[in-house]
Amino acid sequence: MWTCSSCGRRFKQRNQMHTCAVYNLDRHLTGKSAAVVAMYHLLAGQVGELGAVEIVPMKSSILFRVKTAFATVSVRRNWVDVYFSLRSQYSSARFRNVVQVSAARFVHGVRLESPDDIDEELLGWLSKARALSSL
Repeated sequence: MWTCSSCGRRFKQRNQMHTCAVYNLDRHLTGKSAAVVAMYHLLAGQVGELGAVEIVPMKSSILFRVKTAFATVSVRRNWVDVYFSLRSQYSSARFRNVVQVSAARFVHGVRLESPDDIDEELLGWLSKARALSSL
């Protein structure tokens, strides 16, 4: 692991290209409905129960990471979008999109519109994504 001496962010690769801008979680939650903010906190709490996770607010999303980011969360006014990387393409009506980003990585997108959407199936996918991030 490498830590940028300017911003303190940690990266898997030494001298990783990045911007040193630091953002806070409030930037993503302000102006959102109370239900969506509660849903984000439920998601973050459930993901935290999978094991140690660092939550890193960025300019336009929130990263969940171990060594590398395994999920990207976008909090919208009425829903939460979650994107995560898996080694193979999974099939589910829940996926808004699946994009192959390398020979062995597929990014899957899920929209959460209710706390009920944070279920065992979603947490299973996130657990697999988290395990990949730990390698």
